[in-house]
Amino acid sequence: MPDFKKYLESRSYSWKLNYERIYELAVMNYPFSFWQYNDSYCDDIPDPTASNKTLRIHLINHVDLIGFTNEYMQYYYPAVYQHLTEIGSVGFKTEHLAEYFDKVPIGSKSQNPYLESLAPDTSTIYHPEVSQDIYNWLVNKGNNIIYIYGENDALTACAIELTGETNALKLIQKGTNKNVKLNALDQKDLVLTTIEDWMGISNK
Repeated sequence: MPDFKKYLESRSYSWKLNYERIYELAVMNYPFSFWQYNDSYCDDIPDPTASNKTLRIHLINHVDLIGFTNEYMQYYYPAVYQHLTEIGSVGFKTEHLAEYFDKVPIGSKSQNPYLESLAPDTSTIYHPEVSQDIYNWLVNKGNNIIYIYGENDALTACAIELTGETNALKLIQKGTNKNVKLNALDQKDLVLTTIEDWMGISNK
């Protein structure tokens, strides 16, 4: 922990949370962050017998610690508030970390310790009907929308399920994560021709 604290203090940011809580939240968030952006580097995961320094550097390189700064929190307050009150977010399983965690609540299925740590200093009550209303609209009336997912992105687990009620297009690119780009799609031409059809233009 002293070396982790020293690293945070060396950065040109201010930190709202204490260093121990930031460390535990980073550990909790690691699997999600890894599969969102770093699945191409599985071979880089250190062996369990690696030194503390090696493990610490790996954690820092794969979890965006800027997300715990005052600057980040203030900028994203509106988004965090909406996640906590309307559209929801990912949940974290922490039971397996109970013997290691001291600052992050363990085992709460209805809470997101990461987002709650970033939340504005105001009460937040989650209204699940908002998210469901948006989802129903997208499925039944959301025309001219293209949904692109990376196969390995953790968030693809909650990808939209189209029913054929709209002309929306859904693509899941194999072997990619949240960084999937249009130029890397196997069905890039389908995306382009679909957009052209919707706009009534031709790129020939």
